[in-house]
Amino acid sequence: MSNPQTLRFFRSKLPHWLVADKTYFVTIRLKNTLPAHVLEEIKQDQGIRNKSELAKRRDQFLEIEQFLDASDVDARLLDNPEVAIMLMESMSWLETKGWVIYAAVVLSTHMHFLMRNEDGQSNKLFNHVAAFKNYTACIANKMLGRKGSFWARDCFDHWIRTPEKFESTVRYIANNPVKARRVKVWHDWKWVKINNDVLYCLDDE
Repeated sequence: MSNPQTLRFFRSKLPHWLVADKTYFVTIRLKNTLPAHVLEEIKQDQGIRNKSELAKRRDQFLEIEQFLDASDVDARLLDNPEVAIMLMESMSWLETKGWVIYAAVVLSTHMHFLMRNEDGQSNKLFNHVAAFKNYTACIANKMLGRKGSFWARDCFDHWIRTPEKFESTVRYIANNPVKARRVKVWHDWKWVKINNDVLYCLDDE
């Protein structure tokens, strides 16, 4: 595999690596849905540019998913049907910015996206995700009659390196509600979006 063209690499609470013309797996979560010790472990992570660190991040992400799925009832703001519908509809704004959303799902405390920009704006990933979060936070707070921060400041993201990983990520996103024991088969979940072009990844589901 040829070396990817790095557009940007930086750290906030999480390391982020943007490369040109790649598909990204992105997770956004509600604020206060991870305990302090998990956030501190993430903060101490020193990079994601080699295979051993990528494996570490995968294990870390699976642990994070367990915490998100187990969050208490008061934190499950995305279970509100009106909020879930709004989030699903708001993804159309990302599409106006050139993002093809291959797969996405709304869960109780977080959202997953698998997305690629076809307008050469991969470098705008964080700007566009931040704008999506700001807009949907404002609308959701009004719907729920609440104030204050809605989404956690940072997001989890990584770019997809192989066709096999792309296909497994489609399956992972589609089956997340099954893993969380919300439904028995992925297509019974109302708040999942799968692009017709990638349905082949779920043929055996």
